This record gives sequence, structure tokens and C-alpha cells, in this order.
Amino acid sequence: MPALVQLEGRYLELVRDALTAPAARERELFAPGLIDTLLAAPNEHRTPSGASQLWQLGRAGDVAAGVQRLKVRISDIGVGYGRTGG
Repeated sequence: MPALVQLEGRYLELVRDALTAPAARERELFAPGLIDTLLAAPNEHRTPSGASQLWQLGRAGDVAAGVQRLKVRISDIGVGYGRTGG
């Protein structure tokens, strides 16, 4: 997924929804208030390469959610984490 420089419209809404959803808040991936600060001025906070910090955090949140879904699926089939066969 390419980095976005200007976060607006449906992309801003996508990130806002992903990072403020109850499940995202419960994961506590980010410092309290950080997401609110970035959402208040979504295009003022940049990475060193000039990309949107908010977009980067949104992508990190997506990855974390995907990992959590994978863990749930694995636990549903009874495979233990870190165990090897034998």
C-alpha cells in the first residue's frame, strides 16, 4: 500500500473509522490522545519522507487487526502458538 501525502475524503474516513473503532481502542497500540491529536489536523503531521503519519498508523492498525483475526482463527482450530509438531 503506497503512502499517502494528503489524507482527505474517503481515505480520511477509512483511517478515522479504523483507528477510532472500539476494537482499535481496546488494542491500545498507540499512546492515549495520539490518534485524537492526529485526527484534529490530519495533514499537518508527516513522516520524515513526507507521508501522512495518520495514514501510517492506520496501516499499522490494519496489520494489528489482521494479526488478531489470524490468532482467533488459529485458536478456533486448536493450534497452539509457538508449538512445534511431535
